[in-house]
Amino acid sequence: MIPDNVDLVIKPTVQCNAKCVYCHSLKPSQFLSKEMLTDVMTKLGRYTKDRGVAKSLVHWHGGEPMFPGKDFYDLAIRLEQTHLGHLELQNTMQSNLCLYEGEVRRAVGELLKHDWIGTCFDPYHPTRLLSNGKDYLRECLKGLIAAQRDGFEVGLIYVVHRRSLDVARDLYHFFVNTGVSSVLFHPLEDFDDPEYHLSAADWGEFLRRLWEVWEEDNFSLRISPLADWRAWLVDKQPIGMCEYNVRSRKNVLITVSPEGLLYPCHRFQDKGIHCIGNISQMTFDQIIDHPLTYYIADRKENLPADCRSCEFVSLCNSGCVATHDQSGKTIWCEGLHSFFAYLARRVNDSPGSSCSRSR
Repeated sequence: MIPDNVDLVIKPTVQCNAKCVYCHSLKPSQFLSKEMLTDVMTKLGRYTKDRGVAKSLVHWHGGEPMFPGKDFYDLAIRLEQTHLGHLELQNTMQSNLCLYEGEVRRAVGELLKHDWIGTCFDPYHPTRLLSNGKDYLRECLKGLIAAQRDGFEVGLIYVVHRRSLDVARDLYHFFVNTGVSSVLFHPLEDFDDPEYHLSAADWGEFLRRLWEVWEEDNFSLRISPLADWRAWLVDKQPIGMCEYNVRSRKNVLITVSPEGLLYPCHRFQDKGIHCIGNISQMTFDQIIDHPLTYYIADRKENLPADCRSCEFVSLCNSGCVATHDQSGKTIWCEGLHSFFAYLARRVNDSPGSSCSRSR
């Protein structure tokens, strides 16, 4: 099978300039070597050209992806120009933006063509800290403003924890005022600190409170995953978020670790499971043909009986595969089911409201 597109998540390092209290990926790490980066780009270019694949996205992730510095990204620019010029290619990045200055700012801007960059911060709780002692929020917002001035569309990821429930409304308005283009709210998992531990019921309740303030604001800011669920309920538009959609085998996504190890998702790289192999020892034909490349699609195509019979399966599709428990259901099932029931009532009970109208 020849895919429609081959997308990469490249982690140049999992080292970081921050020390967020709940981080599960921060660990001692090497940098992706220039030789390994060259191998990735050369093999991707050869495969896509030989197989007639026309589109690719490269998402730079971490750790903090700006850590390797300007020389690394200047090389990435040259390699893409040499090997990927035949592709409709987009580069994006997820960064805390605290290092977005000087020559790194220039190189990253050139690589990403000042298109889209994501960041992350917590404006109300001390969950995100910098190793150098500087104020994380101040430094991140400084980088965010600089990126916006450079023409970037900036998206935001916010990690929802137990204390977030009390400030759901404030969070929404704070994010609107930053001028970001979108916010992805992601539930905190595998963190047992009672101050921040988020239960499935907490996640459902936070989504309900977030929906209320979003609706009051006439859905003016794109909020994920709420926007995907609303679009499906109102207009039956396909859900775009990988956590909640059905993964097509024609859309291949591969994560490359700093050691060159390959995974079907960056969440699996964080957990060290479902490794496909090493880029230095495989061709892209071998990667595309490897069964683990389609691990997420396989799981989504073979949902547990409880999921298949659920009235909300089209909204959830069993959630993120990396959060599945032994039953094959997401650990967030209880909270999602509660929220979907609330959401269905909101849509059905208000046929003339903005909640049920397409924008």
